[in-house]
Amino acid sequence: MLTGEESLLYSARLRLRAAPGAAQARARELMAELGLRHVAHSRVASVSGGERRRVSIGVDLVHDPAVLLLDEPTSGLDSGSALHIVKMLRDMATAHGKTVVLTIHQPGFRILELLDRVVLLADGAVRHHGSLPFLEARLAGSGHSIPAHVNVLEYAMETIDTLKPDVVIATALTYQDVAAPVPSPSSSSARRAAYANSAAAEVCILSGRFVKTVLRTPQLFAARMGMRESMRWSNLGVMLGFVVGYRVLCFVFLWYRCHRMRR
Repeated sequence: MLTGEESLLYSARLRLRAAPGAAQARARELMAELGLRHVAHSRVASVSGGERRRVSIGVDLVHDPAVLLLDEPTSGLDSGSALHIVKMLRDMATAHGKTVVLTIHQPGFRILELLDRVVLLADGAVRHHGSLPFLEARLAGSGHSIPAHVNVLEYAMETIDTLKPDVVIATALTYQDVAAPVPSPSSSSARRAAYANSAAAEVCILSGRFVKTVLRTPQLFAARMGMRESMRWSNLGVMLGFVVGYRVLCFVFLWYRCHRMRR
């Protein structure tokens, strides 16, 4: 029930070590970059499918990651919206030096032209990793002739069993490399440094988002709480207690921050 800008704002407040004003500026900057300025104050549920997909991508872009992993970002979209999404990702990767890895099913030819590398997987093995011209050369080397007006990747999927697994890639990573344990922070200060906010700050942010959602859709909240006749007053007490508790928690958090700043 949030607007597009609010969705990015809450993500920025949770992921960035910045003041609320800086998080707001980052959310607005990302809305403009994603071409969503015209729906900044519209609820996400009321916008088009392509715009909703861009909002969901923006939620994971607020902290400016070097690598972006996307699972079927074009699924359920028409060809025009899918092409717009991939173009946006391509431009973003080029402008900001990001690596974008995505899974996609049956992409059109115009989408394929935007991809630098294509990875084909079959039977737990990598059958191809490289550019489209390299894939076409491998198919020709295997004795295949690509019919006219046929997508190279589509034809490769039909004849993927004839492509030998890429031995170089298959042997590049061993089980020990993949399963190597990641060292965990040893001290409590190092663990706190791994998060942008403290636990109390995250509770305040998420509680504020929950209260805003409840105030905008009280009927939906009542339905979820199961407002039966026998539970009406108890559920109402739970909701009022949560709102009051949220205010008290925010007051305690602000008092604690001011107390630490004075010291």
